[in-house]
Amino acid sequence: MRVFLPIIASGYLLHYFGFDKPAGLEPLEQWFLFRVSTAGLVGLTFLFYLSPLIKTKWYKVPAILLTCGLCYSQANVSLYYPAAPWLYPFLFVLASTLMLRLTAFQSLIYSAVVISIITPTLLKAGIDLGSLASAGIVILIVVAVTRSSLSFEIRNFLLNKENAAQQSANLELQHQFSDRLKSFIPKVIASRIQTRIDQNRGSVIDASVHVLQARKKQISCLFSDIRGFTQSSKNLDDFISESVLPEVKAASEQIEQFEGIPRKIGDLIFAYFDDDNETLNALRAILAGINLSLSNRTFNETVSKVEITRYILISSGEAIVGNLGGIDSSVEITALGSPVNFLSRLDDATKDPLLAEKLTNGDIIITTNTSEILEKINVKADLMHISLAEMNLQIKDFPETQKIAIIKPTNANFTLISEAYDNLLNPKPQPSE
Repeated sequence: MRVFLPIIASGYLLHYFGFDKPAGLEPLEQWFLFRVSTAGLVGLTFLFYLSPLIKTKWYKVPAILLTCGLCYSQANVSLYYPAAPWLYPFLFVLASTLMLRLTAFQSLIYSAVVISIITPTLLKAGIDLGSLASAGIVILIVVAVTRSSLSFEIRNFLLNKENAAQQSANLELQHQFSDRLKSFIPKVIASRIQTRIDQNRGSVIDASVHVLQARKKQISCLFSDIRGFTQSSKNLDDFISESVLPEVKAASEQIEQFEGIPRKIGDLIFAYFDDDNETLNALRAILAGINLSLSNRTFNETVSKVEITRYILISSGEAIVGNLGGIDSSVEITALGSPVNFLSRLDDATKDPLLAEKLTNGDIIITTNTSEILEKINVKADLMHISLAEMNLQIKDFPETQKIAIIKPTNANFTLISEAYDNLLNPKPQPSE
């Protein structure tokens, strides 16, 4: 009403000056009074729809009375100006039902009542009853079809809006769940889940199940246990809160920086690197190990009240990785296989006095298959090979292992391995012959 009523009022005034007066309709004063009074009535109704009264229950009544009056006045135009098409009042009825936005049934009742009001006047104007009856029936049919169609579209619109709101709410819940999930799982896994969601437009649960599905892969593992933890942890308040917790947190960050998947078990740090490229896995594990060792050294020198002693052990090989638990509270993201078991046995062997005297705090101990990966890509890192056979030392359950290698956690070694890592990620173009 706020849109159409000003247009209708302007139309009545313009009709007088643009048609009635130039056409010389008589008596002109009465036509002027008719057009102006009708425009004034429309204007008053417009003011009603600008007032707070529109919040009442009967807010449509003024519009119904106004449109009914307009239809009746148009019928009178046909009576006093026979040249005016007599169908105009019926078109006014149709337009009124569209403006009033009544239900289909209410629109039919309104149209029937208005047609019954205008019919006597049109009969006086000389229109035969058969034509009026035909016009009335057609208008009622058009009103019924039009309002039913609009009602269907409105219901469909509301349903679509409701579905969109529900989908939006579901997406919001997924985002919230995804954000909370990310705070409990490694960053690499969270990134893979998000990538899966973006590519397949699936749910967080479906993406998580796919990403965490257990798979057999070539991996590199990193294992580091704090030496003397049991004895040092007798003073839990100082050692745990001021040494272990900050150090373990920093270690996890070093691992995730190189796309490792950490798993913390008390003071033990375990991580695996499972890219499809086994060379990348080995380089990432060694770089994370050197960073972890350097960070541990700095931590001991500047923060920790109790020195943390740890070695970093690295192996490579085939293992099963992913969620090796269930899909409920038993979810466990880890790795199982020979390279994992080997590191646990190698950690026990480092406690042997003969081997322990060759090690210093923070050394990175790598297996033969890991050192062979470095040799294959021609990395000239400072490696110290140790023969276990010469010390008459065997790795429990892995008697075939005769040698291990030690990488000192130096900036020089980090730089060498880091350059090889960068070249592998971004290979330089080979010069043409």
